[in-house]
Amino acid sequence: MVTFASEPEYVDELYDKIVTRWIENLAKLYEAVGDRLHVLQFCDDLGTQSAPFLSTTMFRERVMPAYRRGIEWIHAHTPWKVLMHSDGAIFPLIPSLIEMGVNALNPIQTTAVGMDLVRIKEEFGARLTLWGASGDSQNTLTFGTPDDVRAEVRKHLEILLPLSGGLIFSAVHNIQATVPPENIVALFDSALDFPS
Repeated sequence: MVTFASEPEYVDELYDKIVTRWIENLAKLYEAVGDRLHVLQFCDDLGTQSAPFLSTTMFRERVMPAYRRGIEWIHAHTPWKVLMHSDGAIFPLIPSLIEMGVNALNPIQTTAVGMDLVRIKEEFGARLTLWGASGDSQNTLTFGTPDDVRAEVRKHLEILLPLSGGLIFSAVHNIQATVPPENIVALFDSALDFPS
């Protein structure tokens, strides 16, 4: 993190090389799979539980130009949608992610600071597909009861639906081995039973 401020030229050069290689690999991937692929995911955890790793200014200066170049290549040369995975308290960065071409965001960590679903829906719901946001893997799924899981799913779906940008229902993050099977069943049954 210090290098972003202390050696900006190095960071810019590194990101340029990484994205140049990324685009070369994406071209090979598109040649191999073409239109059979619908969504391309890339991952870069940008947040802690309480804040982004970088300020919005630093993100926009050091990271965003490189990512935008890669994503613009994807949108210009493929029909693929771009899914970005980032945990944490990244609310301040979401406008920049949309601006650089991200179509969907996962996992929408609802327990991180500032990741309020009502506000996320109101401010970004028309421009971004939310992938996740239901069934907190750190707490409710792991330590709650099936009733706790059902209540959380209902609460989140009541907030998020209808969502003009779209919602792909899933747990907030990967379902870990410590999650009781009955909570996994409750998660998906609650979504299936939710009034449409």
